[in-house]
Amino acid sequence: MITINEFWPFAAAVVLGLMLGGAYFGALWWTIRRLPGTSRPGCWLVGSFIVRISLTMGAFYLLLLQGVERLAVALIGFLLARFLWLRLRRPDKKLRPLQDATAKEL
Repeated sequence: MITINEFWPFAAAVVLGLMLGGAYFGALWWTIRRLPGTSRPGCWLVGSFIVRISLTMGAFYLLLLQGVERLAVALIGFLLARFLWLRLRRPDKKLRPLQDATAKEL
């Protein structure tokens, strides 16, 4: 059975994974929304990827130094953040394109 002293480091790893995932996917969302207004979208996309992956992998590496178990729990938190981000940013079903609405009516 897990004692309370063993629980808190894993809880912190889940929270860190959630925060990393929120930051990673939030920055990705921000980058994608900014691309149409830039003159060099490729540079923005590559630059954003390099910054996002560097920060995320650096944090995961620091977690790995504390044990594989904490890394695994943080990865679960990261994937949970992805799931939550997609759930919160899901397009509204009422705002379907006109062609979908007319195709269903025919």
